[in-house]
Amino acid sequence: VWTLAADGQGGLYAGGAFTSAGGQPAAHIARWDGDSWSSLGSGTDGNVYAMAVATDGTLYAAGDFANAGGVAAGMVARWSGTDWAPLGDGVEGMAVSALTLDGHGNLYAAGAFTHAGGAPAANVARWDGRDWHPLAAGTSDFVNALAFDPGRRELMVGGFFNYAGSIDSRFFAVWRAGSTPSAAPDPRPDA
Repeated sequence: VWTLAADGQGGLYAGGAFTSAGGQPAAHIARWDGDSWSSLGSGTDGNVYAMAVATDGTLYAAGDFANAGGVAAGMVARWSGTDWAPLGDGVEGMAVSALTLDGHGNLYAAGAFTHAGGAPAANVARWDGRDWHPLAAGTSDFVNALAFDPGRRELMVGGFFNYAGSIDSRFFAVWRAGSTPSAAPDPRPDA
């Protein structure tokens, strides 16, 4: 199991590199209702590394999969409770390792990818419900953590990069809504 997400209704989603949950077939993703496990359709054809649940209960899952529920998904998909759906053309690259929502209908995805929705996007992108958008010039390398602060309208990004856009920003950067990234103090204890 690589990731967990509460569904807000007493259930828990688990995603990872497994093929069964509670003795039942479950391809890389399953839901625990407090008593038993259930699959989410036919699941995904690759690992699930990140999940996020919207306030309406919609589950977003991402990883290194090409298909979710038998539908081409490009490493990120939406589960409605009954069916899987892609988010446009998804992303292209190695994997999506982090997801977060901003509470305003935007989903942020990050990982090791070069394109989102067919357009260049260096490791981090935003899905607005219809289209993918790159975040400035992205990062110079892999991103593995995201968090959104709704009060400050800031997206925090962490990973193995040295640059966010053209800013020297080792391992951590902050995007403020409508702006370019800014550097943050180096989080390494020896820095």
